Amino acid sequence: MTETGRLYEKLGCFGYCGFADGYVVSSAFSEDLANGTKPEQLQAKRDYCSQCPLHKKCWEAHKDRVRAVFPELCAYVDSWPERGIEFTKRHQREFGMVDPYLAAFGGNLQDGAAVACGMAPKDRRAATLTWPLKPIARERA
Repeated sequence: MTETGRLYEKLGCFGYCGFADGYVVSSAFSEDLANGTKPEQLQAKRDYCSQCPLHKKCWEAHKDRVRAVFPELCAYVDSWPERGIEFTKRHQREFGMVDPYLAAFGGNLQDGAAVACGMAPKDRRAATLTWPLKPIARERA
């Protein structure tokens, strides 16, 4: 099993895309910086989830989880490709909105970093993660 696979098993993070990135960055930075590693030398450890063999299936499960929390917003954002790239660019420029999937990814990243430091995930009301993470069915895996 790869290191990525071991971390996936340790964290149970399938469907929480970005969580392992935050966990790795936080734990790697604290451990490596304590050992004298310079921050710019840690670039390879910043992109962990995309190297996971389950990444594509995890991203789809992540999107399903986000749709369950924000169904109307996700339906609206999911309709953007039909409206064309200019609509999407204009909407993002006017409203400064990141799509809910990427916003949740960012929250997962923050929460993974918090858990690596022994803290609880941030309170995000209906979107708050629990630690340990609630398992998501891996029928896609």
